[in-house]
Amino acid sequence: MLAEAGAAVALAARRADRLEAVVAELRSERHKACAVGLDVTDPSTIEPAWREAEHQLGQPIDILFNNAGVIYIERFTSQSYKEVSRTFDTNLKGAFMVAQEAACHMSTRDQGSIINIA
Repeated sequence: MLAEAGAAVALAARRADRLEAVVAELRSERHKACAVGLDVTDPSTIEPAWREAEHQLGQPIDILFNNAGVIYIERFTSQSYKEVSRTFDTNLKGAFMVAQEAACHMSTRDQGSIINIA
C-alpha cells in the first residue's frame, strides 16, 4: 500500500533474511525497499536498525507503521507470568520504544508520522 503510493519501504524483523522475498517482490515492481534486523524487545537494536534503514534507503524515514506484536491465547486463570511478560515486552514496550526512536529522528526535521497498530 505505501510502496504503491510511492513510499520507499523499510521492513524490519528479528531475522531480516525472512523479509528478503518481500523486498525482492517490491523491487521487482520498481519500488524502493530494504530489510533490516530489529528485535523490538531488545532496545539496543532499535537505533542501529533505524540508521541502517535510512542508510539503505538513502533518505530519512518519514512514516513509521509500527505493527510488531505477538498473540498469547490462554485462559486468563492459566496465563503464565513469562508469556504475559513476553507479550507486554513486544506489544507494549517494544512498540513504545520504536515509536520513541522515530519521534527523536522525526522531531529534528519537524516532520513525520507514527502509526501504531494494535
